[in-house]
Amino acid sequence: MPAWAEDAPAAVAAAADWLPVYPQISVNGRSADLPVKLLEQDKRLLVRAADLHALGIRIPAEVMAQAARVEAKEAPLADASPVPNLRMPSEKTEPDTPQAKEEWLDLASIGNLQTAYDSAEQTLLLTAPLSWLNLPLQQLGNAPEAAYRITRPGFAGVFNYDTNFTRNNNGGFTQGLVGEARLTTPWGYLNHTRFWNRSSGNGQNSNNSAALETYWRTTFPEKGLQLTLGDISVSALGGSGNTLMGGVKLAKTYSVQPWRNTAPLRAYLGETTLPGTVDLYIDGVKQQSRQIDAGQYSLPLPTGIGTDGTAQVVATDILGRTVVVDLPLYGNGNGLLAKGLNEWSIEAGALRRNYGVKSFDYASEAAASGNIRYGLSNFVTVSAHAEGARGYAKAGAGANILLGRAGQLNLTHQQSRFQGQTGRFQTAYYNKNLGDWSVGFGASRSDDRFTSLSAVLSPESYQPEGNRNRTASASLGWNNQTLGYFSLSYLFSEGGGESAEKIGTLSWSRSFGRRVSLSAGGSTNFGERKQNSIYGGLHISLDRGYAFGISGSRNSGEGNSKQISLSKSSNGLNSPYWNIGWQQQTRSDGQSSSNLTANIQYNTQYADTWASLHNAADNTQWSAGARGGLVLMSGGLFPARTVSDSFAVVDTGMPDVTVTAANNTVGKTNRKGLLLVPNLFAHQKNQIGIDTLDLPENIVADRTQSEIIPADHAGMNVKFKLKKVQSGTLTLKDQNGAFIESGSIITAENGENTIVGFDGESYLENLAAGENRFTVSLSDGQTCRFSLSYPETESSEIKQFGDVVCTP
Repeated sequence: MPAWAEDAPAAVAAAADWLPVYPQISVNGRSADLPVKLLEQDKRLLVRAADLHALGIRIPAEVMAQAARVEAKEAPLADASPVPNLRMPSEKTEPDTPQAKEEWLDLASIGNLQTAYDSAEQTLLLTAPLSWLNLPLQQLGNAPEAAYRITRPGFAGVFNYDTNFTRNNNGGFTQGLVGEARLTTPWGYLNHTRFWNRSSGNGQNSNNSAALETYWRTTFPEKGLQLTLGDISVSALGGSGNTLMGGVKLAKTYSVQPWRNTAPLRAYLGETTLPGTVDLYIDGVKQQSRQIDAGQYSLPLPTGIGTDGTAQVVATDILGRTVVVDLPLYGNGNGLLAKGLNEWSIEAGALRRNYGVKSFDYASEAAASGNIRYGLSNFVTVSAHAEGARGYAKAGAGANILLGRAGQLNLTHQQSRFQGQTGRFQTAYYNKNLGDWSVGFGASRSDDRFTSLSAVLSPESYQPEGNRNRTASASLGWNNQTLGYFSLSYLFSEGGGESAEKIGTLSWSRSFGRRVSLSAGGSTNFGERKQNSIYGGLHISLDRGYAFGISGSRNSGEGNSKQISLSKSSNGLNSPYWNIGWQQQTRSDGQSSSNLTANIQYNTQYADTWASLHNAADNTQWSAGARGGLVLMSGGLFPARTVSDSFAVVDTGMPDVTVTAANNTVGKTNRKGLLLVPNLFAHQKNQIGIDTLDLPENIVADRTQSEIIPADHAGMNVKFKLKKVQSGTLTLKDQNGAFIESGSIITAENGENTIVGFDGESYLENLAAGENRFTVSLSDGQTCRFSLSYPETESSEIKQFGDVVCTP
């Protein structure tokens, strides 16, 4: 170490006018807990470079060298109180070497470092450029949710049914049933669906039955994986295709991880040299406000913005300085994944034949397919698909492109190869929302050589003729609060060697208050089949859920029609919905016909039922049906509405307790205190609750709400503990008739404490039958005692003891 570096501290300490100080230091508004020794003389401060480094201030080499030059020039001038033998740092010293960190610097000589020293208060405020500070990026948005803790399912059986009966006045009769059986286990669930149909009439009878789908499914939510064995649907660009196979499917999907936000997130990246606040405004409305420290920060913009707008970020530091930044907003896009995220699926097996006709009928040829989606950036998501079987192959690619405020563009291209023929299919669609306006247009092009995997099942029916199919569409919508909603669209379709269809449509609708709405529109076919049509309608909402509607239409060459309807909406479970309608049609030749229809639907916690009647000329047809489910779980058999997803058995231990799901009434518990809650959201948070307002006064619950996260298509148990308590109210007074002061403590013989309320009002629980003794501790240290006699007979009401005297 150089001699000057060793001598500097000793020399400084030897100078009478240089004092060691330990001020409270803050760096860019953030208090530093590290004690730092400085040397002071006439408000001139010296600090070691190592101490600045410890405070998080990393001075660039060029600034350090400049500070050395300034110090070298000014040191000889300090003749009032010279620093004996103090040598300043050399310009050649590297800033991060041990020698540099031990050097003493004059704070005033460090350019761009602002200082404010108060010797009386012993505070030192340092404000450095952000590039000198090693500060982490502040994420101002909500922290990502942790993976949900999903309840491990147990064993349960589910049977869903959908049955209907139809009869007409000619004696024809049809009955049908679709049933779904499901067995849930801790490792997954087994599902089987089948239909039965029977019809009779005109001396003929027919019976049909076939298995539709049978599969086993296991889900791994923590990994986002789903494994299916059995009947599976083949993936396709944009979703599932209509081809079925029997085999295995492994998919990675974020649908089993609802806690993850997969949509692209936009964020504003800002910085501030001092602490302050950041406010976010969307179209002039304040959305959030956050406290920030000095440094860079990232403020996520809200997701789910469907239309364009303007965001303002207002940053204000502790000195009141404000920076306002305007940001354009646009939707997050449809079908987009955030950068780096991906979903995929692979399938392999044998193609399914004669679906809905024969059970478990599979082709002998093997087939396979795969699909992948990848977030190339927050604005582009690409996808690819491939499938194949012996003699058949198809591949395709697509892209969903968010163009910022310009809208979204979706592109796909697919190509198939079968029997030596190559077919192609391309699509391009664009949509854009801008305030009250929406616009969209698209086109598709294909030829009849393009085919799907199902062509392998019937190769003889594949006979392409080289025909091309083209479609194009365009739409424009405008919503105005005063004039209503207007929509203009155009559709072009050509294919199969037939003439092109060119249809234009204009429609309008407007609501007048909450009760009345009007709609009107018209369409024109510009192709060879010249055809025009117009329509109009009026809908009026009446009191008590009643509604009345009238409408009419006219079609050139086909005549006109008019309809009248009256309906009543349902208020929920155990409340019917019904509709009665009359329609008359007049053909272009002057002949007319009319028909009458009536429908009613009644839903309960056990099933949904419906019935309808249709009368036209000399034909009358009626039909009725029911939909629901049966669940075997927790030692009980529970009838319920259709159980299409996860479910729970609520146990209160008491009958007739109202149970709610998401604050909607599900029903009341049975005589065993049990109730099945169907159709919960798998892998998501579900709120289950009980309503205690209808319970007797002496019944208390350990809780009234429970948040549950069930597994996929599985059941779980939810326990609410209800117990009867023997309780009473009283008014405590002393021997002089004055109220016992509020805040006094009542202690029972079992040690339970209760606080006396205002005017001596008190509430006591867990009273025993017979004599109950209590001690009251007063604020002055004194005590008094009283006793209560609780009746032997049970009561559902809280006992009113009235005035009770507490004696010393």
